[in-house]
Amino acid sequence: MPITITSLLPTAGPTAGSLIVVRGTNFINSLQLHCSVGTSMQLVATWTSTTEIRCQAPAQAPGSVAVEVTNNNQDYSSEGVMYTYQANAAVTSVSNSHGPVTGGTLITVTGSNFVNSPQLRCRFYLDIVPGTWLTASTVLCQTVAHAREAVSVEVSNNDQDYTASGAVFYTFDRT
Repeated sequence: MPITITSLLPTAGPTAGSLIVVRGTNFINSLQLHCSVGTSMQLVATWTSTTEIRCQAPAQAPGSVAVEVTNNNQDYSSEGVMYTYQANAAVTSVSNSHGPVTGGTLITVTGSNFVNSPQLRCRFYLDIVPGTWLTASTVLCQTVAHAREAVSVEVSNNDQDYTASGAVFYTFDRT
């Protein structure tokens, strides 16, 4: 039976690379199960089920590329489902660096390469909240209740790959 690809999750990620969940049909758990992401062929795939596998997209320049899968390391799918590499996002500062432990503070996160996407997220340590895209260099985020501590502030354009942690902090220090 031929392999088919029906969807990718996420459909876009950073140029540094990302884990892609490939959904489709007729995937076989074998050593010859591989992905092709753009010009990168024979990427080892991790079998989850006959309808889902995982592939690590390698680093690549910004742009869209086709993703294909093979069960036998020879005959690839041919749907041409596209994955988009986006410039790596970065966080450089926040408008408010302190706020209440009860949350609810709106902060403007400044940085670069933010994408107006339904998957845009802000992360305060482990707390993930939706981000509101303002420009490619600003995102609006609202804090949630959190213990009294300083936490890193990160942004993800695809609800999966976050900016490098440890550069910018927000401190929950008031009641």
